[in-house]
Amino acid sequence: MERNAFLINKKIHQYILPGMLMTVAMQLGNVVDGMIVGNLLGAEAMAAIEISMPVLLLLQMAALMLAMGGAAEAAVFLGKRDMETASGVFTASLVAGLAISVFFALFTPILPGPAAMLLAGNHDLAALAEPYIMVNIAGIPILTVAIIFCYFMNADNHPQLGSALFVIANVVNLVLDFVFIQGFHMGMAGSALATVIGYLARSEE
Repeated sequence: MERNAFLINKKIHQYILPGMLMTVAMQLGNVVDGMIVGNLLGAEAMAAIEISMPVLLLLQMAALMLAMGGAAEAAVFLGKRDMETASGVFTASLVAGLAISVFFALFTPILPGPAAMLLAGNHDLAALAEPYIMVNIAGIPILTVAIIFCYFMNADNHPQLGSALFVIANVVNLVLDFVFIQGFHMGMAGSALATVIGYLARSEE
């Protein structure tokens, strides 16, 4: 009995820290964007990122729900050694996530402008937020795949790998922020593109 309790506690500690790191790392990308953009492009650009957060969180919501729910269900089947059903849960979650995210991405030409204006309340701030929102909407399928993969890695007994990939994404994002904004003068679109490529690099790992 004591051995079982020890093993359970060991497993809890094995998963809880990487899970916490993964959650923090997901939001850290937005914080990094805000800090770097604020230093390179000014306070108004940083404000534009902050007001864009509701759109970004809405875009990620479906991915997070499918990733968390699907990974939890897959973990139950993995515990029962039912690999085929667990694989089916992963496939269903990934296909559903891609379908929803591609649907969102179809609105890239029309949604960013009205959304930016609604959130900003003035044309100057909306002009800064619009390209940031546009690139994020276009890149949401990439973000969705990356999020789902990482949560299912946790369920498949690889919690450290899932959190490590989020850290890799943020490092790539940090480097590309400077490259796109400072080097190529891409402004707000460059910051958003750095985030999307960071998630893409994570998925390819």
